[in-house]
Amino acid sequence: MPLPENQIKEELSYGHLHTLAARAGFSCDRPKTDYQSLDALIGSEGRLCDDAILNQAHIGVQLKATSQEFPREGDIAYSLQIKNYNDLRVLTTIPRLLVLLVLPPDAKKWLEHEMEEHLITRKCAYYLNLFGYPEVSNEANRTVYIPRQNVLTVETLTTLMEQASRRELQPQ
Repeated sequence: MPLPENQIKEELSYGHLHTLAARAGFSCDRPKTDYQSLDALIGSEGRLCDDAILNQAHIGVQLKATSQEFPREGDIAYSLQIKNYNDLRVLTTIPRLLVLLVLPPDAKKWLEHEMEEHLITRKCAYYLNLFGYPEVSNEANRTVYIPRQNVLTVETLTTLMEQASRRELQPQ
C-alpha cells in the first residue's frame, strides 16, 4: 500500500532540501523525532567565509509541502500551525527556517524521471525566517506570507549558511 499523499509530500520536501544541501556542499540530517519544529538540520564543516564567527554553521528547517495553487504575483500565503509558528519565531541555539515546497496540483506532475536523462521535481521551495515575528493569540493557525523572491536554491542556501556562520539569522 502506498504512502498517504501528505506523507509523500513530506518525503519529497526532505529530498528536495537534501539535494540542494548536497549540491551546495552541506550535510542534511533528519532528526529521529520532530520536536520543536525541526525536520532537518543543515550543517557545514569549517569556516564558510572570511568574516564567519562560527567554525561550523547549522540551520534547522521546518519542512512543509503543498500542492495548493497560488496567484502568480505577490507573496505566498501559507497557513502554519501555531506550534510551528511559535517554535520558529523565538531565539534558539540553532537558527530555524520554514521551507515550503510548492508542488503542482496534479500529483502525476510532481516528479519526472526520464531514465538516464534526468530526474526533475516540479515547481520549487521557498524559505522564510520567522525569527522575531510577534506572539499571536491564535490557538490553531497563523497565516505567514513568504516573499516570492525567497526561492531556495543552491546559491540562496549558501548565502543563508554564511549568514548563520556570522550569526545574522538571529541577531542578539
